[in-house]
Order: sequence, then structure tokens, then C-alpha cells
Amino acid sequence: MEESEVQVRYKLIIDESEDDSMCRLLFLHGVLEPVHTRVFMCSDFKGDDQLQEVNLISAVKHAALEGRTVILSETDTINESFYDLFNQHFRCIDDGQQGRRYYANIAIGSHSKPCRVDPHFQCVLHIRDAELSQAPLPFLNRFEKYRLSQSDLLSTMMACLSPSMRFLVLLARDKVEEFVSRIGEQHFASLTPHTVESLFLDLLPLPGHKLYKRPQTQSLDHDLGVDENIETIADEDEDNFLSAENEETRLMRSLELFEEVLSKEAGFRFFDVDRREQKETFELLLRQSSGLVEGVDGRDCAVRRPEELRDWTLEALDHLNSIDPETGKSLFGDEEDSLFDPNVSQGSRLAVSLILQWTISRILRRLLQLLRPEPLVAKLSELPPWCAFSY
Repeated sequence: MEESEVQVRYKLIIDESEDDSMCRLLFLHGVLEPVHTRVFMCSDFKGDDQLQEVNLISAVKHAALEGRTVILSETDTINESFYDLFNQHFRCIDDGQQGRRYYANIAIGSHSKPCRVDPHFQCVLHIRDAELSQAPLPFLNRFEKYRLSQSDLLSTMMACLSPSMRFLVLLARDKVEEFVSRIGEQHFASLTPHTVESLFLDLLPLPGHKLYKRPQTQSLDHDLGVDENIETIADEDEDNFLSAENEETRLMRSLELFEEVLSKEAGFRFFDVDRREQKETFELLLRQSSGLVEGVDGRDCAVRRPEELRDWTLEALDHLNSIDPETGKSLFGDEEDSLFDPNVSQGSRLAVSLILQWTISRILRRLLQLLRPEPLVAKLSELPPWCAFSY
């Protein structure tokens, strides 16, 4: 029997969020695999202490035997049971038949016994940044330490986007932060420095989406299952066809196609909101975007030709994702109303403006849930139009 020391230390995640959201985000963004990872947390309920500690220690011991990854959070009361495991003080037995087997002492109360540890076992200890100063320094030195926040994950995701798409998201974030600054952070309930980043993390596509790989655009008719036999309305019959009821229905159809393109082609993950309010916001943003693009009436197109607006959106995304970072010219100018280079079609211009405005409005809608109405009403006249649309 001989001593063996594994070189790679286990990990310590220092979570800068206040709600332990980094664990959830690590799973959501593919850093940790749910199939091979188990999360263990100690509860604060009285009476659960002893039984809970025994069950958690047994569960970690079983995970070590199977070579899984475990995340330990709020486990201060049982961490000392894994003294040898955390320090990777393994004993190696090589009997020539089963190969090398590693053992570490794991304690339950005052009783300690060697337990087998698979070489693929990984342990991730999760601790809040606010609790870091209370942790003993010798304990912290056992781990490789990583400080993570929503900003880190958002920066990683943004780096994988095409330059123009990244600029669009950054511009949207600047607008949202401008809104928060004008209203005043003190008027938002539970607003933290990472709230805006969290909202964008919930909106942007997850890792593995084709948006990060910048593929060639496929046929939208095939991807979205669009009926190629949609009946075309003659120009002379449009005014009779577009009654008030049909106009609202077709506007909703344009909204559905627009969000479907953003969902399937760009991977944007939209949360549920009231569809009627959503339609009204969409109509206002169509008018706003039309004001930035000369010669295109976005609302008229959405009502009369929903599929054409859908195609413009696809063309805009394709152009955003295909810009060469070395030689390509950015779609965006220095001024807010100069969104495109002259080589882009008018319809694509309107679509990119609409994507930007729509992204801002969806983020602001969630921020408004944290805001009391009085401060917003008091400063509504001072806010730019895109803020009023969301309100």
C-alpha cells in the first residue's frame, strides 16, 4: 500500500450573485452536465441536521465511487468529513488484477473509514462571495478558486457572437442601463449590479446554437414550415380584405413570424407576456423603426405582407452574422439613426432596427416589474421614445 497524490485540485466557485444563481447558470450554459453531476445542499430546518448530514455524506461517498461530479453548497457542517478527500490524500492499491484503486478517508461523526474514489470523480464547492471572508484560509487553499458572475458568462457568450450581432446586443444593453440610470437604481426593488446581465443571459441563445457558429442561412420556408401555397391578395382587393378584425389578425401573424425567426434562427429565448400588450408594443416599434428607414412603412408591410417582414428579418440576421471581422464594414454607424451601410436593402434595415428595439423592449418589460409606478410616471416625459414604448 502506498501514498499517491492527485495533482489536479478540486474546484471552489466564488459566486458573486446573492441568490446562488451561478449553479443554475453553469448547468444552463453547458459548463456542467446534468447527467453526470449531482448537487447537494444542507437545509436550515431544525431536526434535519443529523439525518441530513448522514444522508449527504453517504451520497457524496457514492458519487465518488461512481466517478460523478458533485456540487456542494451550504455544506459547512459536513465539509470536515471530507478532509482527506478535499486534500486528495489518497491511498493507492494495485493488486495486478483490478488495476489501481484509490481510497480516501471519509468520516461520519467520529467514525472514519477508507472509501474508494474513482479517478474521474470531481468535486465543486460553491460559496457566496459574501461568505468568503468567514471561510478558514487553510480550507480555501485546498481548492482551485474561480470567481464567477453573470458578467463573466455574458462576456463569454458575447465573444462567440459575430461582431455586428455583438454590437447590437451591446447597444441594447447600453440603452437598458441608460433607462435604469435615468429612473434611479434606488427605485427598483432588489436591483443588483448583475440584474441587467441576468436578463440578457435569459434572452440570448444557449451555447451550441448555430448563431455562435455563423452558418450559411438555410431556406426559411423549410425551417419554419411555411405554407408555400398561401393565397396572395390582389392589390385592388387589399382595402376590402383588411377590415379592422383582419388587420389585427395579420398584425399578430407578423408578430408570431418575427418572434419565430428570432427564436429559431437567432436562438433568442422570449418569456411569456400578454399577447395583446405585446401586439401593441410591436405596432409602436414598427412605426418607430419605419421612422429610421426612409421609404419603408413597417406597419403597412406587417399588416399586408407578414411573410415579407419575416423574410426581411431573416435577411437582416444573415447579414448580421456574415460580416467579416477583418474586412467587413459594420452595419452600424456612429449615430443612432445610421444603422446600416448603403449596401443593405431597406427592408433589412427596418428589420435590424426592429430587432434592436424589440430586444430593448423585452428587457425593459421585465425591469418594469421591479419598479414602482410613481418614479416612472414622474420622469416619463424625460425618457426617450423607446422607454415609453415599453411602459
